[in-house]
Amino acid sequence: MKTLINKPLSIFAFFAFAVPFFVYVRTLCPTIYVGDSGELVTSSYVLGIPHPPGYPLFCLLGKVFTVILPFGEIAFRVNLLSAVLGALAIMVVFLAIYRLGTILFSSSNISIMLSSLCAAFFLAFSKTFWSQALMAKGCLYILNMFLFSLIIFQLVSALAKPESGARRLFASAFLYGLVAANHHTGFACFPALLLFIFIMPRKIWNNFRFWAALSALVLLGLAVYLYLPLRAASEPALNWSNPQGLKETLDHVTRKQYGALV
Repeated sequence: MKTLINKPLSIFAFFAFAVPFFVYVRTLCPTIYVGDSGELVTSSYVLGIPHPPGYPLFCLLGKVFTVILPFGEIAFRVNLLSAVLGALAIMVVFLAIYRLGTILFSSSNISIMLSSLCAAFFLAFSKTFWSQALMAKGCLYILNMFLFSLIIFQLVSALAKPESGARRLFASAFLYGLVAANHHTGFACFPALLLFIFIMPRKIWNNFRFWAALSALVLLGLAVYLYLPLRAASEPALNWSNPQGLKETLDHVTRKQYGALV
């Protein structure tokens, strides 16, 4: 099988990112939108704590965009984060579909690339995905989609090259921790991770060190939640429920006030 990195594929991957990004930016919401957008933009700007579960990964990435971009309103900058992540997610989806196609058809050619690009564009310009890639509120879900797509790419790559299975699973475990630290819908991909673990060669997963490393990487991703007590202690301008202690942090992360995890 030819390597995944080649010139035609690089060109297709560029278009998989550039076309959706151009469209998203042209249709991007220029300011605060409906729902929780105002709260989420504010929490990014002041590194605050929004409503449960706190969305620490989003707050940190949103803050980066408010700092590094020298133009536009603060709301526009955070909205742009959603557009960037949405376009990146589409590019990774394209690569994942292409890699799956090379496995199924045991070949690598332009027709598979073109079919993969069309499939990715169907997602990019679907009503729901497109609308969420235009505003801060939607960034919570778009960020999840980006991390999901990275996990899928890692797992499909593990199927293509079983010798890299352990490394791919370790990367997926860390990404899974980040997904769970962003939005609780991330728990939905846990069965897929388990399935891929057990279809890997038995020598990979049939030992304690493998499971210990896998668990440690998930916890490393979840460690982003330490943002909540650390920022609460600094008393930011937006500090929902002030989760400074262990109990308050757990209550915030598990959405206790809503009575449901999701």
